[in-house]
Amino acid sequence: VRTELQLVTSQLATAATDLEAARQQLQVSTEEIESLRTAEASARAEAETQRAALQSVRAELDERQAAAAQLQGSVDALEQELALARSAADAGLSAELEAARNAEAAVRTELQLATSQLASVRAELDDRQTAADQLRGRVDILEQELASARSAADA
Repeated sequence: VRTELQLVTSQLATAATDLEAARQQLQVSTEEIESLRTAEASARAEAETQRAALQSVRAELDERQAAAAQLQGSVDALEQELALARSAADAGLSAELEAARNAEAAVRTELQLATSQLASVRAELDDRQTAADQLRGRVDILEQELASARSAADA
């Protein structure tokens, strides 16, 4: 009977040790799950921030494209005025010729300014497009990280 009692006592001690190890493992697993949930929430917040930034860049890009279109319209109108001024100059009327030359010089100056502004806007549009592409790439990476975090949390 003593031997059996010692065997049962030994088994109970082993079971208690196993139970404590299982509790500790459960605690570690619970902490890991909480950590994964926190990482998932952080990744979601970062993805939303990146999406908002991308939308802002897109809106600004649209505004810049509209401004570029307006400048192109101005350039076209100035080129028409320049063509008209040249036509008047070619007519050979001396008074009109002088006025046309003056108008042509003014139009050329305006045309150069508008062309310069258009080039500047186009360069800025290219920069914004590059920034938008980079943000898209970052959002894709964050969405992949979010998917990985979800998979890990689900596991």
